[in-house]
Amino acid sequence: DGVELLKWLSEQKCLTPIILMSGHDKNYTEMASTVGTKKGNTIVGTLTKPFQIAELEALLQNTLLAYQ
Repeated sequence: DGVELLKWLSEQKCLTPIILMSGHDKNYTEMASTVGTKKGNTIVGTLTKPFQIAELEALLQNTLLAYQ
């Protein structure tokens, strides 16, 4: 599951910014974001499915600007 993946990514010292997407409710994505951040991952945003493509585009654009 996603939380296990976040744990594994932190063990691998992954430096890539992460956008979390889930079909679970917003509480789940917020919990996963908290876990990921505590494990040392860089969580740049969360999206709850279904989401609008414009939401993803905005998040990607903001991430690109922040990490140039």
